[in-house]
Amino acid sequence: MPDQSRRREVSASDLEQLYSERRARDEWRLKRMLCYAENTTCRTAQILRYFEEEVSRPCCHCDGCEGRGASDLGKLPPTVGLGLF
Repeated sequence: MPDQSRRREVSASDLEQLYSERRARDEWRLKRMLCYAENTTCRTAQILRYFEEEVSRPCCHCDGCEGRGASDLGKLPPTVGLGLF
């Protein structure tokens, strides 16, 4: 049985603050993900920048480098990108 004396009481205002911070962090993450998905530049460069790595040039083999953007994904056969071809 867990030791109840170690349990910390949390006020409603503390919970409200915690959830507000969590929501803001989740919204930031969602915006970053959408920017990545909708961007038409080199995806390899985007990932390298995210991890603060040096980007010397575009990779020349991702959908951004090949001129396909997020809007073009609907034009591809449904198996492309799923490893089913």
